[in-house]
Amino acid sequence: MRSLILTALCLLVLPASAQPATLTFAIDMTEASQAGWFDPATEQVGVRGEGGPLAWDRSAMADDPDGDGIFTVTLPVEVIADSLVVAYKFHASGDGNEPNGGWESGRNRTVTLRPGGAVTITRRFDEPLPYLAPTFTGTIEAIEDVPSQHLDHTRDVFVYLPPGYGGDLDQRYPVLYLHDGQLVFDGSERDEWGFDEAAEALIDAGEIEPVIIVGVANTSARMEEYTPTRQIWDYRLTRTGEPPAEAAGLARFTGRYQIDTDPEAGLVVAEHEDGLRGQLPYDTTWTGFEPVDPLVFDVPSVGITMQFETDSTGRIIGIQATRPPSGGRGLDYGRFLVEELKPAIDAQYRTDPSRASLGGASLGGLITLSLGLAYPEVFGGLLVVAPSVWWDREVLLEQVQALDAPTDQRIWLSMGVEESEGMRQGARKLGVLLRTEGWEDDSDFVYVENAGGHNEASWSQIVPDMLRFLYGVQP
Repeated sequence: MRSLILTALCLLVLPASAQPATLTFAIDMTEASQAGWFDPATEQVGVRGEGGPLAWDRSAMADDPDGDGIFTVTLPVEVIADSLVVAYKFHASGDGNEPNGGWESGRNRTVTLRPGGAVTITRRFDEPLPYLAPTFTGTIEAIEDVPSQHLDHTRDVFVYLPPGYGGDLDQRYPVLYLHDGQLVFDGSERDEWGFDEAAEALIDAGEIEPVIIVGVANTSARMEEYTPTRQIWDYRLTRTGEPPAEAAGLARFTGRYQIDTDPEAGLVVAEHEDGLRGQLPYDTTWTGFEPVDPLVFDVPSVGITMQFETDSTGRIIGIQATRPPSGGRGLDYGRFLVEELKPAIDAQYRTDPSRASLGGASLGGLITLSLGLAYPEVFGGLLVVAPSVWWDREVLLEQVQALDAPTDQRIWLSMGVEESEGMRQGARKLGVLLRTEGWEDDSDFVYVENAGGHNEASWSQIVPDMLRFLYGVQP
């Protein structure tokens, strides 16, 4: 079992030399076409995911040159060390009538690549996954449809009780509250964190004290509830000056663009699916166009509108990008946790009400630190995993900078080495800022760069270290 030396500022996994492999997806869209929601003549399908060249916010587009209904795409993948696990789903884009927003249903699929290998995945779109039984370990109680006066949705809550909980009736236990609670203990729908397995093993081995762990399930309003501010998208890009950092990815959210390059003429021609067409200088990078092969942008339908300003020659000289505001219910979610859920858990279980901690990943990491700093008297420990520091122009950094003094809290901050450069940079800036603001003692703050990417399979590998950080027993 791997252990973490908490006195180190950064545990950095250095990659070995990458070796090429190929990954081919053959997506059978014949049933989708017969069902009437996918038109192969006008609509597209591709692959999104985590690992290698895949990303969750844009598709590696597949094509069907022979018209047999099987769309294929082959991707080169760099494999570091012995293997690389790629998580993926197929995603279809059309006129808005796609089931599930174009996504396949169920948990993420995974495929393992070896150095120099070639793997082909052939199956139909949304092919049912095999049934997996729940993977709970130890004693876990489910509380279904928990309501809130502060939020619009009910949610399930899962409570892990440590070994020996039924024994000494006078013993009180610290409590760890975790966001995205349906993935904390159960891997039947997709990869899980495995907090139950890790806690059972560490408690039995005497490495950590017994702890109650509460998984608070997310809802369809996850983005709204896990964000502290309302994010306003409104950007003006011109040929002069530097654009906002967020502008680099705007175009990929705007629909489909066919990109043609003409280096000799010094132009890039961008043609939108709705007929909008403009010319850009060939060396332009600030526009947000990031061509991939094939040179088609397929983007989630999240409502961004791009308005192009051109000169008399048709060359684009400015872009106005707007999107409906989103997010901002984080404080309401915090009131649910602090005013409703925690009192109910303290009343029903033998908790130590003064020893609560909070944790989560991605947007869950963002809201963990934001709410933790808002309620320092409630949450004494914070597990901030792969936080979305980018949210609302890095408003989280402003919240940290506004502190008059460091709080009396212990903070774990981590980021995967296979995350995007932007995610890694955000976490590093946050780590430096926390040190600057006064979290100087290594026993109270640790920053870790762990192996893996933005997924539960990677995060599960650091669960034992996080539990030791918060609840470790000195030998």
